[in-house]
Amino acid sequence: MLFLLAALAALGALATNIILPAFPAMGQDLGVSVRELSATLTSFFLSFALGQLFVGPLSDRFGRQRLVLIGLSYLAQVSHQTSTPKP
Repeated sequence: MLFLLAALAALGALATNIILPAFPAMGQDLGVSVRELSATLTSFFLSFALGQLFVGPLSDRFGRQRLVLIGLSYLAQVSHQTSTPKP
């Protein structure tokens, strides 16, 4: 369980390191400037910071393990929905 929590804690930094080098190519593919594309990174960090204000008290109340499992199942569901093509 400790390994899982450590891996989850590293996801924020890992997400940044993965997406930053891809900004120029993503901007070119999407037809937007890197400056406009950086709004996605800003919104990610803003939601990450604001989410901690709510998740902290909830984890104290309901338990961290339950919230981690709920979050991972939500992530799996959303990842599946966004990876499958729509007809």
